[in-house]
Amino acid sequence: MKNLKKIAAVLAAMTLSLTAFTACGGDAPAESTPATEAATEAATEATTVAETEADTEEEVDDEAAALAAELLAAVSDTVWVGMDADFNCYVLAFGEDEVYFADDMGGEVQGYWDITADASHIFIYSDAELTDEIGGFDWEYNEDSDTMVIMDTVVMAQTDANSIDAAVEELEKMSLAKTVGEALNETYWFGTDSADNGLVMAMFDNAMVWASIDNEGNPVVESLYWGIDYDTITLYNADYAPVLEMGWDIAEDLSVLQLEIDGEVVEMTQTTEDDAAEFIGAAVVLGDIESGDATVAVDDDEDAEGAEDGEDLSAYFDGTLWAGADEEGTIAGLAFDGNTACVFALTEDMEPVGDEGEYTVDEDYMYLGEDTYAWETPDEETLVLTGDDGTVLTFAAVEGTAEDLGAAMAALATAE
Repeated sequence: MKNLKKIAAVLAAMTLSLTAFTACGGDAPAESTPATEAATEAATEATTVAETEADTEEEVDDEAAALAAELLAAVSDTVWVGMDADFNCYVLAFGEDEVYFADDMGGEVQGYWDITADASHIFIYSDAELTDEIGGFDWEYNEDSDTMVIMDTVVMAQTDANSIDAAVEELEKMSLAKTVGEALNETYWFGTDSADNGLVMAMFDNAMVWASIDNEGNPVVESLYWGIDYDTITLYNADYAPVLEMGWDIAEDLSVLQLEIDGEVVEMTQTTEDDAAEFIGAAVVLGDIESGDATVAVDDDEDAEGAEDGEDLSAYFDGTLWAGADEEGTIAGLAFDGNTACVFALTEDMEPVGDEGEYTVDEDYMYLGEDTYAWETPDEETLVLTGDDGTVLTFAAVEGTAEDLGAAMAALATAE
């Protein structure tokens, strides 16, 4: 939009110049006056600024056009399918300059497409001149990882199809994936690979807890997103970048899920929530505490009596593990190592979360980071912490290693 002030300045300069010209009969330029010089400078400045803005706008338009052309070339003649957390299916197909977008709920739009300058939104128009907008959606495409995300959370996977005409068939194929995806929701699976590494999957909507313990006892727990099409289950990290693709097949009674991982076939059998939770809990990684280093140090009444008297309280807690919960059933774990305390919890999806920091303790209070708790040990196997807000957490001593603490926390989470 042109600047009205600049237009007024130009008109004023033109008027003053014309007046000076006609006053001299038009035979020769009038002698410059301060007024005409100021007007001329204003006109020149306005023209320069206007030309600069026009050049900037042209550069922005050129950059946007170049980006659009680059993305168009990258996705031209490709077809993509995806599923949201509610198992609604989508198909997105790109032609040379057209786009087709549909879902399995009856939505459908086809037309010509354009994108915003930052490539974050696709607009769909009914005409090639891009004047009649008929649809659009948020869009993100990463050419390096060949990942496409629409509407912020729906991860799209590229199919083998290469035309808009084939898009409808691809959406129909997704009906099988939809049925299996809905069947897998809120299910738990266990299996072992050829190296006898244990694997567990717990699947919730579009989230998955993937846990593994190898034959040397090394635990790994990951919280990932997952998507499924008619032949592949793909796992994604928090940035929706693919981290693992697995071919799949499933028994009609849903008792066995066959996965092909890096060329190896792994058979997963459906298991119970309790068994999966116990396995996942045992795979909790407790900060920097090495497996086998943390064991219970409370051995006899003499140690407990020394703790109550305030004698060497840090030594009393050093190396101990505790699993417990508050009155609302929130599961927590404590692991003490020297002057460091690791505090852990399990989410509703059995995902372990935790924090590590220095702690101190005296005869009455335990200071965990910024939190202060009154503490007592009714017996050598019980620790009760009471927070400033009155919250009471009751812990039981856990014998063994860090994995035993994780298993104890999982058992508490699944106990009726």
